[in-house]
Amino acid sequence: MKEADIFIYDVIGGGFFYEGVTAKSFLRQFKELEKANDRINVHINSPGGDVWEGLAIANTIAASKKEIHTYNDGLAGSMGFTIFMSGHTRHAAKNSINLIHNVSGSVWGNAQKMREAAQMIDAHDEIIAQSIADRSGLSIEDVKAKWLDYKDHFLTSKDAFDEKLIDVLEDYTSENIPENVQNLTADQLFNHYSTSKNKETFVQKIAAKMHSFQNSNNSFLENNPDNMFGSKFKKLSALVDGVKNGGEITTEDIDAVNNELEALGLKGLKVVDAETFANVENQLPALEAKVTDLEGQISAANTAKTVAEAAKATAEESLATATESITALTADRDAMKALAEKFGAKAGDTHTNPKKEKDEDTSEQEEGAKFEDYAHNQAALAEIKNLG
Repeated sequence: MKEADIFIYDVIGGGFFYEGVTAKSFLRQFKELEKANDRINVHINSPGGDVWEGLAIANTIAASKKEIHTYNDGLAGSMGFTIFMSGHTRHAAKNSINLIHNVSGSVWGNAQKMREAAQMIDAHDEIIAQSIADRSGLSIEDVKAKWLDYKDHFLTSKDAFDEKLIDVLEDYTSENIPENVQNLTADQLFNHYSTSKNKETFVQKIAAKMHSFQNSNNSFLENNPDNMFGSKFKKLSALVDGVKNGGEITTEDIDAVNNELEALGLKGLKVVDAETFANVENQLPALEAKVTDLEGQISAANTAKTVAEAAKATAEESLATATESITALTADRDAMKALAEKFGAKAGDTHTNPKKEKDEDTSEQEEGAKFEDYAHNQAALAEIKNLG
């Protein structure tokens, strides 16, 4: 049995400050693995994320005709847990954590808009409850009463196993679970698990967003020329003001901004000076060339693999044909041997001069003689007709 592994070690879906595992990227990798493997192991270490992206991933796993095993390698939280539950067989590291809770969302608008949003969230809770009920054997009502009661429920792997949410408890342990995971906010969890490496600096991302906003509402910056980043990013605002006034940016200024971003929980985002950015940018062509070369090697290897598999298939087909021929010939030989033994033929006999034991005078021999006379007469008759 051929098997392969795929990893969801990030936030589910993408966002402004992170680029996690999207349904599109997962589907592309998963379908490639389905073509060549009988079993796929989906390893999960995720705090959750976008519900719609997560449902698409979970449904892809659940609908697969291959043998799909999901593994909680650390944290299967929120939509990460829903994806984990979609596996045909579910495994968990012995120190892993599971987080189950209701769907969350936000809306801006009047009371009617908020009522509509609440109804939509309730509908999504029904879907989550159904997915857990299908795998655990519990009713939807029991699932809601236990875990979808608008509280966060952290279950150890043993707890989840006892609740029949996990099929196999593994011996290995996870190394990437925050010690105070139950006390972290959603943003802190996302920052801890997000592995994206964005090429854009934080300033560039903000500027791009503001530029997009400006195109749709040109009056914003005209009315708020000194409030580009708001009061939350004081060091960043001071840095921008200094640049606008012709001031020089020092290493200390940049360190102060980065410390502020980290203090606000925005880990992984960093402001760099122009020289550092230029050095990184100068390295990109060589790295891109290396990636292109590796992709070419992979393509060549895939082509060779395809040719080898075609040759193998042809050889197997030829072998099957030869085996069928041997089987048919063996059956014919055995049938003729049985017929010869039935009519008393011995080794060295011919069709006109069978060697018989002197004292052998059985009914089978008489039938054999009659058969030979009849065959001889038929052959002679056919020859006469041909002459005529």
